[in-house]
This record gives sequence, structure tokens and C-alpha cells, in this order.
Amino acid sequence: MPQSVVLQIPAASQHVLLARLCAMGCANAAGLALDGVEDAKMIAGEACMLLISQCSYTHIELTFTPEGDTLGICARGLGQGSTAGCDDTQFDPAFSAALIEALCSTASIEPGCIRVCMGES
Repeated sequence: MPQSVVLQIPAASQHVLLARLCAMGCANAAGLALDGVEDAKMIAGEACMLLISQCSYTHIELTFTPEGDTLGICARGLGQGSTAGCDDTQFDPAFSAALIEALCSTASIEPGCIRVCMGES
């Protein structure tokens, strides 16, 4: 049975690098090719930025689940954030959503929850 890795970070852009590094390690451990590893890093980063841009959460939880030759990534917003001081004018959520969908085999992008599956199957 595959073992999932769960990472919880504050919902702030300076912590997105942690999500990208964790995605890289999990994708590598799941046996994805180099392109798949790079895609996993990008998906994790963009998923975090999508949730951060919603200004509704205090934390983001990412779950990385290897299954055969695929890697599932789930990003969820946690806690009750505040929109006070939220400035997402430099961020385009539509572009991030399109990028995520282009990089994986299946994607579900909804407010507060982003799920993707990447790999060969």
C-alpha cells in the first residue's frame, strides 16, 4: 500500500518553496521521469498560489500519494483567513488553473480544494 506524505504550511507565498521541494521529492520517489518531477513542482506551487490568492485560509495542506506509476496531489485550504490586506492584483488565477490542467492527466480545481493525478496511468 502506498504511503502518503502530508505537508502543512502557512498560507503565505514565502512558504510555497517548501511545497515545491516536497513535491519534487515525492515525485522522484514515485518514479516519475524528470519532466514529471518538474511538473509536480510546478503544480504544487501553482496550487498553493491559487489557494493563497483566495485570501480565505490560514494554512494549506498538501497530500502527495503515489499509486503505481502515478502521483496524486491534493491541496486544501485550512482555517479561516482574513481578506484584510489581501493583494492579489499581480496574480492571475485563471492562468494558474489552466497551467495545472495542462500539466496533469486529471485535475479538479474548486474553491478550497485542488486535486490532480499525474503520471502514465
